[in-house]
Amino acid sequence: MTQNELERERYESRRKAQLDYNTDIKAARIAGLMEGEAKGEAKGEAKGRVEGRVEGVKIGMIQTLERILNRPETPTEQLASFSLDELTRIADDLQRQVLTR
Repeated sequence: MTQNELERERYESRRKAQLDYNTDIKAARIAGLMEGEAKGEAKGEAKGRVEGRVEGVKIGMIQTLERILNRPETPTEQLASFSLDELTRIADDLQRQVLTR
């Protein structure tokens, strides 16, 4: 084997190692992004389920308090359009009214 052939083979070997390394790094980054995205989605879904349950309880509480106060019950669909803060405020206001009766 001549010196030029040996140098060429070493060059190609180094180049292949660099390309393999770059590919491995890219694959690791993509895997990390996908894992992070999956964790984020799972966390968001869990938070949404908890908030949904809390909102459902608040809606039920509001409708029960309205019945106790002999008021027309606000439709669930209408209450579902309110934020959790608004539902809490409404429920707290109705509870005060029941307690001061």
